[in-house]
Amino acid sequence: MMNQEQLIHYSDYPGREPTYVFVHGFTCNETDFVNQVDHFRGIGHRVITLDLPGHGLSRDYIPKDLTMKSMGR
Repeated sequence: MMNQEQLIHYSDYPGREPTYVFVHGFTCNETDFVNQVDHFRGIGHRVITLDLPGHGLSRDYIPKDLTMKSMGR
């Protein structure tokens, strides 16, 4: 769930370690990983997916310094 101040929408599916984090590429969103989520949840692992800024359910946000570091923040 995302509140007004969050820039990034994410889904966190509970489970045991290790945790798998899926980050999409250009023009995609977290739904691209439905098969991976189903697989890893099916065997009991924690999975996190997210929508980068301006994609899926994340807010449109383009930082002035659009760099890998700023996208990571």
